Amino acid sequence: VQVAQLAKRAGAGAAVVGTIATTGQTVRLDARVEDPASGRVQVATSVSGTDLFALVDQLAAHIRDGVGLRGSGDMRPLADVSTGSLE
Repeated sequence: VQVAQLAKRAGAGAAVVGTIATTGQTVRLDARVEDPASGRVQVATSVSGTDLFALVDQLAAHIRDGVGLRGSGDMRPLADVSTGSLE
């Protein structure tokens, strides 16, 4: 079952699909936002580097900008709202 079909069944207005790849210490995150109704890709972007938290923040900013959600000044960096503790 394709992601667009699942998103459509769930009533979602968009689906984010992506991949993670690593080479040594470098991480690459690829993501695209798809419209479940049409299957059209609304945004496609990728980031790469070594700081995973910073990469997630960058990717989220690219997606927000790509779908027109500007003014995200109240967004806190992922590293500020997560923990390294496994407990």
